[in-house]
Amino acid sequence: MKYSAKNLILWLLISFCCLHVQESLAYIPSVDMILKKTTASNREGWWKIRLHVSAESDPQNNIFEETWTVGDANTMRLQVRGLSPGNKNFTHEVLYKGGRRHLVTETGLTSAKIPTNCFERIFHFADGAQFKQYLKDSLILVAQAPVAKADAKKEVKPEHTEFIYVRDPLVRLSRAGGVIAYALGEPTAAEAAVPAPGLWIEQDRFHLLRLRLLESVDIHVSKYKKFTNKWFPEVRQLSWGKEKVRILTEDIEKIPADSKVRKQMTPEALKVGNSSTDIPAIGEFYQRFR
Repeated sequence: MKYSAKNLILWLLISFCCLHVQESLAYIPSVDMILKKTTASNREGWWKIRLHVSAESDPQNNIFEETWTVGDANTMRLQVRGLSPGNKNFTHEVLYKGGRRHLVTETGLTSAKIPTNCFERIFHFADGAQFKQYLKDSLILVAQAPVAKADAKKEVKPEHTEFIYVRDPLVRLSRAGGVIAYALGEPTAAEAAVPAPGLWIEQDRFHLLRLRLLESVDIHVSKYKKFTNKWFPEVRQLSWGKEKVRILTEDIEKIPADSKVRKQMTPEALKVGNSSTDIPAIGEFYQRFR
């Protein structure tokens, strides 16, 4: 019995070591390949998306309804209205087009480059190269020192056909919400005072699971559901400082890209909003993140 027990323990140790060696040697796709697969499902036309937004710090749990009209990450219009009695006069409209954010205030139309904090776009990029540029702008994908030529590519003789795998230094296997994911960006250093920005993408289905931006802005994504042939998260939670905002997906429908829809995707179609609210988290949310 003692001999059998020792053999069992030895077998378990060997199996454990082999498992970890296999995981460490596992093939990890490049950033470009991961982003190509992540954006593949966003090339299917136009969508109307209805979301409900609320702040954790709001004891009344006021609901703000967002209606997004989306062609892709570069053509998006947001219309917001308050649903609760205390915020029924709240309205807010924004247009993302051509890399710029347009909105109308009491002083007139304003237009500026879309800030990286306006994260809704990451769920609608239809082109991997554009998504990659966003990650560069967000300092998630930072420039790496060039690899020496001798290290980057091994000389292969004509009779030698061994495949040489060079791992992308900005991708690693990690976990997000207990799910195995590709983590893009550099890991947070042990001595760092604040966590490094990063993006986590599910390994199997290439769903976005988490986005962490500078200034400890963190978006956790969960409960993907198929809405009218489009996979989209039902629940997202944004946190920054002491504030938390919850975003719930209510409905998604595919819409025709007719002249009526396209006419709405112009700065001239925007209306003056009334985004005054006594809920600080909501006020900051629409100022910084939308």
